[in-house]
Amino acid sequence: MGTSWIQQRINFGTDFVSIKENDTTMTREQVDKLIRSLACSQGFYGRLVAGHYGDYDFILDAIMSNDPKDDLDVILMLEG
Repeated sequence: MGTSWIQQRINFGTDFVSIKENDTTMTREQVDKLIRSLACSQGFYGRLVAGHYGDYDFILDAIMSNDPKDDLDVILMLEG
């Protein structure tokens, strides 16, 4: 199976994030909480949580595989 467009966006976003002051990786729960909080005000994130772009758990797994350090990492992965 080929790479989905959401996975391509996640991989693309990480290309621009290389210098980190924080070495700790966000937990899956923190990423989920961030996305769900953004879902209240942004249509893209609401549709993401609702599963319009594929399985939400798969998307969380893809984000976590890139070891996000902070909220900005997650946003850049998704919108980058």
